[in-house]
Amino acid sequence: MITGEEFYSKAPSIAAERKLKGMDGYLLVFDSDLSSWQNNTSNSFTPIGIRAFLGEYPQDAIDMFNRILVNLGHLITHPTNNFRLSAQDEKSYESVYFYSEDYDKAIQMCEELVQMGWLWFCERGISDCRIKITPQGWLALRELRKTSQDSDKAFLAMWFDKSTDNLREAVKEAVKAAGYDSPITVDELPHNDFIMNKVINMITDAKFVIADLTCLPEELVSDKIFGGVRGGVYFEAGLARGQGKEVIHTCRDADESIARLHFDVHQINTIFWKEEKDSEGNIVLKSYDSDFIDVLKHRIIATVGKGKHYLEVKRLEE
Repeated sequence: MITGEEFYSKAPSIAAERKLKGMDGYLLVFDSDLSSWQNNTSNSFTPIGIRAFLGEYPQDAIDMFNRILVNLGHLITHPTNNFRLSAQDEKSYESVYFYSEDYDKAIQMCEELVQMGWLWFCERGISDCRIKITPQGWLALRELRKTSQDSDKAFLAMWFDKSTDNLREAVKEAVKAAGYDSPITVDELPHNDFIMNKVINMITDAKFVIADLTCLPEELVSDKIFGGVRGGVYFEAGLARGQGKEVIHTCRDADESIARLHFDVHQINTIFWKEEKDSEGNIVLKSYDSDFIDVLKHRIIATVGKGKHYLEVKRLEE
């Protein structure tokens, strides 16, 4: 059971970290109300349950130290710059970047990072200080940014079939609109590896995964079964979750697909899509009554933040 004390001690730091990463566009809701919010098509924000939200808090001290350094990397944009911490305000906002509720706790966290060689105090007073990232800290930050958490790549797990070609292109557009590189599926990439070796490497390199769980009834042709549940997609989604990556589920809004969603993932917030014709007779994808590309774009941003190319995309749109 989540207590009010736990929520108010963790939520400010999680929200501040999300803001630094550009992970806006979400709505925090009670877990018991999550389903109704997910089905509310008039809502432009992605609902996140409180339990999942608090689950983003650092799991241990090392995770916390790493994420404090990453936060400071967003706040200190040049090696000659510094960051000011002040106790003038009893609820010092800056302390949330250090997973601390006040100035004194934030200073203690800084002292830990000083001992690790990542920070140093260029000014320090009783109620005010300035900190800088050391050269060793910048090196550590670069290594942290080499991980998939700073990747521009997305992996698309889906059924490779002509019936899903429109989905493939729509997902690519949504990923690009969110500021990430257009995902390349395995069937589009020349390689000499065993296919699963390539899949595993691509998932490992990706920041997040989009898994489409669309399926069709099985059909037996020449002793081979076609259609059915896409076991490979479930495998790839599970592999990504095992690596701690975010996985966004999509599925065709059709009875034969929805009925075959596995029980273990059925309760996960899924973007359902269907094909419709616009006024000019072109096929477009819709999620309920909204544009699927726009819905998926905002889900990506709310889940993993804006990609590095987001501002470039906005400028092109303008």
